[in-house]
Amino acid sequence: MQLDPVRRRAIAVLVVVNLLWGISFPAMKATNMLIDEHFSARQPDGEMFVSQKTFQLVSASYLMTVRFAIALGLLVVVVPRLFRGMTGPAWRMGAWTGLAFSAGFVLQIIALNYIPASRSGFLTSLTVVFTPLVMIAIARKLPRWTVLVGAGVGLTGTGILTGMFVPGGPVGLRLASDALGRVGLGDWLTTLAAGIFTVQILLIDRFSRRIPAGQLTPGMFVATLAFGLAIFTGGNLFAGSRDFTIGWAALLINSRFMVLIVAMSFLCTVLAFHWMNKYQARVSPAHASLIYTLEPIFATLWAMFLPGLISPLLGLDYPSERPGWELVGGGLLVVAGNVLAMWPTRPARAGQASAGEIDRPAQGVSKLTGSEERSR
Repeated sequence: MQLDPVRRRAIAVLVVVNLLWGISFPAMKATNMLIDEHFSARQPDGEMFVSQKTFQLVSASYLMTVRFAIALGLLVVVVPRLFRGMTGPAWRMGAWTGLAFSAGFVLQIIALNYIPASRSGFLTSLTVVFTPLVMIAIARKLPRWTVLVGAGVGLTGTGILTGMFVPGGPVGLRLASDALGRVGLGDWLTTLAAGIFTVQILLIDRFSRRIPAGQLTPGMFVATLAFGLAIFTGGNLFAGSRDFTIGWAALLINSRFMVLIVAMSFLCTVLAFHWMNKYQARVSPAHASLIYTLEPIFATLWAMFLPGLISPLLGLDYPSERPGWELVGGGLLVVAGNVLAMWPTRPARAGQASAGEIDRPAQGVSKLTGSEERSR
């Protein structure tokens, strides 16, 4: 069946949205490197003001705070109508969803200190598998076979990505002798972030039944900004160093850092999420979910050449990634598992409940604003 022009355009725009989201993975890794370089230059002896783990937490919250402060300002300028007619419930629902997103986002940024951007993209996409499984657990109904197979395929792909599965054995793969030891901190943090993003998606699904999905955006941006600022302030107080605080303020006049973060704020946050809000309602939730499985693929493609382009401009030693068999094989299995888990069901007969109703894709499986926009 031929798609009408409106749906064709919506699909094309949503593909571009995923392309923009993919940029954020190598870009966030580059900003982490710029922050490390900035503080290393302030500390010639190479010693951190605080412990490495505390520094990474403060760094992630700082990055989130600055990015969403800029994004919130741009949102007011680019889409001012979103703020008109906002009600108390809309602000509260957006805030709850933003808090869930913030927790996952901080973990994702910290994890990028340990794993490549492409691997982060694929592990984050496990949200697409986790979401229907959690919905099934809540509804206490048996899932469709595609959900179970998709979850198994996706988790197998994750095992390959993290090195738990290696070539060999009767089926071509075997469990590595040190399987658990191969899963690093970055892998665990990103997988946990994917689980938290699942909570965020379910909140979006619930709240968007009460208000248009677009009205969640302002509250989410404000809550994300507030969460980041609270963690950043607490971390600085814990550090107890005036030089530490001054170091973060000095980053705001670092032209390399600000160019990168402003670009991310506009392209990957405001523009991508505004287009998603506008066009996702023009396709079915199931089809939107399938389109969103493109994000880790775009993240990998960007990671293969974007670092090599921006590194000379930013003065960073961040070479482009060269994917091995683990990334290609594991990544393709993760994407295949996502597609199977979100595969649309046949419409149910009149008066009969759909067998796949409980594992529908949470009104669109988005990261920040996304569910089916019911009122435009």
